[in-house]
Amino acid sequence: MKVGPCISFKGTFYTVADSHTRLPMTAGLLTEIENRSKNETEPVFLLDGGDFMGDNYLLKTMSEMYLKFHQNNPDINFIFNLGNVELEGWFIDKAKLLEDCGNILKEFNDKGINIVNATLYKLAEENDSAKGFIKPYIVADDIVNGKPKKIFITGFTQRKMNLEQDKADTKELLRTIIKPAIEKEKPDSVILMMHTMKNYTKDILDYAENDLNIKNIELVTGAHPHSIEDFRHGNTRVLYPAPNGKCAYEIKHTENGFEFDKIVPEENHYHYNPVALSKSVICNIDINNPLPINNAYSKILSKVHNMNDIVAKSLYTFKTRSEYNFVYSGPTELGTFMANSIKQSTNSDIGIMLTQDFREKLPEKGKNITYYNISDVVNVNKQVYVIKDATVKDLKNIFEISLKNQNDGETNPDFFEYSSNIKIDRRIEDSDNKVAQIYIKENNIWQKLLDKNGSPIDKNRKFTIATCEFIAKGGRPALHYFKNLKSSPAGNLKTREMVVENLKLMQDNPSEKYEASIMTNV
Repeated sequence: MKVGPCISFKGTFYTVADSHTRLPMTAGLLTEIENRSKNETEPVFLLDGGDFMGDNYLLKTMSEMYLKFHQNNPDINFIFNLGNVELEGWFIDKAKLLEDCGNILKEFNDKGINIVNATLYKLAEENDSAKGFIKPYIVADDIVNGKPKKIFITGFTQRKMNLEQDKADTKELLRTIIKPAIEKEKPDSVILMMHTMKNYTKDILDYAENDLNIKNIELVTGAHPHSIEDFRHGNTRVLYPAPNGKCAYEIKHTENGFEFDKIVPEENHYHYNPVALSKSVICNIDINNPLPINNAYSKILSKVHNMNDIVAKSLYTFKTRSEYNFVYSGPTELGTFMANSIKQSTNSDIGIMLTQDFREKLPEKGKNITYYNISDVVNVNKQVYVIKDATVKDLKNIFEISLKNQNDGETNPDFFEYSSNIKIDRRIEDSDNKVAQIYIKENNIWQKLLDKNGSPIDKNRKFTIATCEFIAKGGRPALHYFKNLKSSPAGNLKTREMVVENLKLMQDNPSEKYEASIMTNV
């Protein structure tokens, strides 16, 4: 791919991604963007990469803040991409509309926030209640040195289906919708908002450049992997900001091209201190001490009545996956605590939770834990479920789902954190990391569940497994095995409430330390 000069236009772009209803953090970012843009004489754009959703009451508060921002800053061009969370929460089986998300997005559109996403455009067109307010692209007007310029902006979303099929669908949309639109509009510059992993984005850029001859893609604003990225691919600058309200990028676009400081990303996720080295990054690192929040957003946050309620005092500094030499693929202290909590709250034999469901750290030892801290860690408040009559064979199959992508690091969102009464030996000579042995602790003794051939020692033995609704119902293709198992809700218990319950129980009976569940390579 030939590297050439950028086609440039004036203006300032702020880009955020993967907010996930991080309320005070996002409020701090919006306040800072507002303050920085007050004296701008050139056009200002706010590009949101999607995945702003969490559970419903936080979602409504989040949307109220976005609408207030737009109301207070009508001259800022607010362009909103949709993420996989919006896709999963809004469209089910390509047609069914989830009312809360749909209504919020319609209100965004009605009040002038542009919803731009080519991936979901056709899905929306197939749904009468959604038709008309998701745009496949927009064209923004700008003026450089007295001459009119056009900026073409479109967005795509990685749908977490078959990856190759997913990419093929994105390429088809580029070919059939975006390429003809670019030829019609003849923009001076193209911006892609990609809610996709980094390599996925690179593949799409190669296709656009080499196969479709789209030469003026200047900027990609990324989202989805929850990692900081800053690189150039051909003549395209690609920027992925930190998630969860942690930062926003300020990008100056002039006649001379991009003006943006080089960022220094961490090698692992969820450590973002190096972004402070860049003046082009709005840093918002500490959830307990976010950037200053203006009165308009403070009033909105005050309506969330239990957000600052103190639940317990932290007895441990639970290590999270960023503090190990892996991202998704190994037991952690925090994950083990979560799995133990769901097991204990349901009086089940075993607890399992997806490691990707724990997005942040609990406050360190000695600090107060608020309900918002818990909502920050447990991003979506899911219904607790109990799987009944799971056999040893089921356990082996479940943990082999967990280990299948063990070597893929950040691309393994299907790793199960498991309760500390379970121990696993994994056979690492196999690329798929098969289960060699499963142990369960009974009367303080580790008991083997598999014989030397990997078959159940007791074929008739049954277990109850506590987990969340998403897992129990096989919420994505990798988890479809769970659809074959009998499960039911554990009353009205939700994952955040089970964490609160277990944190309070720990206050009365603390131990010296908290250790992660055991996984041994054999």
